[in-house]
Amino acid sequence: MLGDHITIGETLIQGQDKHGRVVALVIIVPGKGDGEVELKYPIFILSKDDLTIRMINSPKELDWYEEIDIKEGLYNGWDINGYPIELYMDGKKVALKFTSLQSSPTELKEAILNYARIMKPNSPFINSAQNTDVLGLFKAVEKHVNIR
Repeated sequence: MLGDHITIGETLIQGQDKHGRVVALVIIVPGKGDGEVELKYPIFILSKDDLTIRMINSPKELDWYEEIDIKEGLYNGWDINGYPIELYMDGKKVALKFTSLQSSPTELKEAILNYARIMKPNSPFINSAQNTDVLGLFKAVEKHVNIR
């Protein structure tokens, strides 16, 4: 069960528990034939100006991004499954849309590794745990980037 409250929009299904916390968020984009793509959190947003990546765990965290930067196309990213997304403004609200129905997990992993190289150019990132999943890799890179 998704929760006590479900909102259905054109492309959004959101479930909330009795405390108002989002417990399920699915954005459905019709594909060709029987294919559909579901946006799954966390998502990873790449800033095109400095190539940093930020992990977003819920739609509420999208409010961090500024309207002017979004309108200039400064950000793109991926969901946890590697589907490419971009931010856009839906009125005054930050929204997401798929840019392709083709999953690109390798592209996402490369962007995460590039983020490590950019943030710590003199300290090579060594993936000692050999994280193959996106979330594990991102957490290892975040730890590496935040070591002083």
